[in-house]
Amino acid sequence: MIYRSVGRCIYCGATDQKLTLEHIIPECVGGDLELPDSSCEACRRLTGSINEQQLFGDHGTYRAARVYAGTKFSENAKKSGQVMVPTFWGDGDSQVRRDMAVGEGPLGAAYLRFFGPKFLQSGNWFDDPINPQVSYIHLAWPEQTQVTEPFSFPSLKFHQVARFISKVSHAYAVAELGYGNFRPFLADFISEKDDRLPYNLFGTVKSRGVNFIYDIDLIELRARNSTFIVVTFQILSAAFFPRYKIVVGEVDRKPNTKPRRQFLQIGPWRSKKKGAEPKPGARWNSSA
Repeated sequence: MIYRSVGRCIYCGATDQKLTLEHIIPECVGGDLELPDSSCEACRRLTGSINEQQLFGDHGTYRAARVYAGTKFSENAKKSGQVMVPTFWGDGDSQVRRDMAVGEGPLGAAYLRFFGPKFLQSGNWFDDPINPQVSYIHLAWPEQTQVTEPFSFPSLKFHQVARFISKVSHAYAVAELGYGNFRPFLADFISEKDDRLPYNLFGTVKSRGVNFIYDIDLIELRARNSTFIVVTFQILSAAFFPRYKIVVGEVDRKPNTKPRRQFLQIGPWRSKKKGAEPKPGARWNSSA
């Protein structure tokens, strides 16, 4: 889906620079929601580096999750016929990185999980020492392979993951509500004007299932005599990626209780028959 053009950078507010198309959810994990003329070159490089290299790229934190969920692989992987994932072997300073073909080694990922959003009760964005927590998921184990040495998966960098979560939520809110129609909480953090982690704006809630590419929606909630914009989304559900609930901003009015659009994008395995559900364990075509 393509939204209406914004005409300014939704992160830093720039209007005097060349603006580019913003993918609300990265294409590399199946996103197809587009927001034209909404990101300046500097912010595009910043968010693109997080999405394409540090998190979901060939050597990124969530490379194994992409592989397991079956989303698009790199052009080099397609041409070579092999999909490589990074794994780290050994202990401490002696740890060695090995890029192994799928099936040769274990697949796993580390995810951030948050308690909350606590901001809805406390009004405090920061200073929560027990939020977030890291959970480690073993996604797959190679058949007939005996692992005889310690191994781990790419390290989880809190700022990168938090900025990705913030970027998706903020961009979706702008797409649905329009730029300037709410007071944004996350724009400065995304554009690195403010480097503090707003832990209490984030929460993790129960997933709706494991057979879709992405799930995203927006609601307005009343709390502490104010109306807040809350976005909930999940990607890579087949790889057990968490479903996040993010407080992205505030509006000076009562909540709009009219149901909004919800995007639940599933793969091409879905039957065309009305009401049919995807088969358990189905995956979308990884070579698409």
